[in-house]
Amino acid sequence: MLFPYWSSSASSASQHNYDIVEGAVGVIKVIDKEVAIKYQASPTGGGTVDPAEETVKGDADATGSTATANPGYKFINWTNSADTEVGTDAAFKPARVADGKYETATYTATFTATPIPKPVSSDDDDDDDADNADDADDDDDADNPVATADGVVLRKHDDGR
Repeated sequence: MLFPYWSSSASSASQHNYDIVEGAVGVIKVIDKEVAIKYQASPTGGGTVDPAEETVKGDADATGSTATANPGYKFINWTNSADTEVGTDAAFKPARVADGKYETATYTATFTATPIPKPVSSDDDDDDDADNADDADDDDDADNPVATADGVVLRKHDDGR
């Protein structure tokens, strides 16, 4: 809290009376500090954060932010302005500092591109071209899809791709 000035009259509900010197009374106006906390994504095309900023007043709690990866990316972590990791969950709430308050800060949600799976090739196809498209062996792979670690299902096309 800030202590901006003394006043000789109590005209506001946010002012408080304190004994200053024995026999003398003064009024202290206490103002709660407002702190701006910002959240951003890196790279910017890697995902989004919601909300992108918030203002915390006095002893109120910060709500934090949630990182959501865009297609082709995955969330890695949250870092502070010193590039120190401060969280690994997509939902992030900043910690209070030593005096129990929040400080003005910017936190970054880091995303990384996910690798694109390479097409699955069939080693059991002895044909160099698609001459035998009607061959029964060529259809076996179409009935046996291959799932990658990312859950992508790949199927062999009739033309041997």
